Order: sequence, then C-alpha cells, then structure tokens
Amino acid sequence: MASKTPRRSFSRSSSSFSYRRRFVLSTEGRITEPEYFRHLLEFCPHVVVECLKTDGKSAPPYVLKRIKKSLKETPLERRDEAWLLVDKDKWADDQLQPLWEWAQKDERRNLAISCPAFDFWLLLHFEEGSGAHSLQVCRARLRKLDSRYDKSIAGLKGKFSLDAVKQAIERARNRDSPHSAPYSGTPGCTGVYRLVERILEAEGEWRDGHP
Repeated sequence: MASKTPRRSFSRSSSSFSYRRRFVLSTEGRITEPEYFRHLLEFCPHVVVECLKTDGKSAPPYVLKRIKKSLKETPLERRDEAWLLVDKDKWADDQLQPLWEWAQKDERRNLAISCPAFDFWLLLHFEEGSGAHSLQVCRARLRKLDSRYDKSIAGLKGKFSLDAVKQAIERARNRDSPHSAPYSGTPGCTGVYRLVERILEAEGEWRDGHP
C-alpha cells in the first residue's frame, strides 16, 4: 500500500548517527495524523517527524503541493524521507496517480494509502480489522474503545502502547499485497505501517550509534 519502502544500509560510525533522521509527512487529516505521530514520538525521541499543516485542504493535489513546497524550502538530507499519507475512501485512481509518480522519482519519497482511511490503521492497534471496509465501520469500532472518538485520538492515546504499535505493523503487513496499480488501494489495507516501521528503525539506529 506504499509506493516503495527503501531499505538502505549505512556505516555505523559515530558521526553518521549524530544526525536525527527527519521524516516529512504531508497528510489529508488536520487532527488525527498529527496527533498520532506526536504520540509515536514518545517512543522515538531521537527522530524528527514533521507533519505539514493542511490548512483544511485535503484533496490529493494539495497533499502533494504542500510537500513539494516544504522540500523546496528545506530539502531532504541523504537519510531523510518524505511521505504522502492519503485515504482511498474518497479519491479516484487518477487523482492518486500523480502522487505515486512523484514518489517514484526519488528513493526517499514514499506514498502510503489507507483504504478506507487512516482510521483503519488506528483500528489495527486493537484488532485484526476484518470487515472494516468503510470509514463508518472503522469509527464505530474505535468508539467502542472511546465513545468520544471522532477525529481526535485524545481518548485513545493511553491505549497506543509500543506493543500495540508493533502489533498493528504486523497486522497491516499480513494484509498487504502487491497491486498492478499501487495507488488503487485494497479495502482493509494500509501502507502506514511501512512509515511507522521506518520511524522505529530510525530510533533503533540512533540508539545503536549512541551506547
């Protein structure tokens, strides 16, 4: 569900780990995604995750425009990564294709699609997600954990343990499959796990380099 997940090896010199890896995220959501990744950084304090402001514009062209503008102002370093996070729920393939094409041009660029939405990724922290093929179903199940759940994860925050994050990664990986058009999206799948996995790996690399 992502354009690609680059797997690079780096020499483990002390200088190579003095730089904190930077992940630049352009998302549809103005609330949910930034809140989630702020919480994730409690487990990864040596990683920089920058969620770009959405200004309420969530259509794929705006998601792409924001990250292009940001990277023009502050280019990626060699080991940094840029990610586009979009939901399949509302968008046609031709609206997502330009994002996929942009991601193909640099191994540091990535596209993570959630079908139906980012809420499905959240749900995988607590269950297998079987049959959760609509945004309404995902949110209904999340409300069983927090009756106030809408877009904010404030009421769920304490439930997102590191073990739950790792379980979500495994569940999402097991549901992932190759596609002829990687931006099409398969119901009940999400590519966000690839990004979260990369962030956890970056934290591990930093710690390995700083005994």
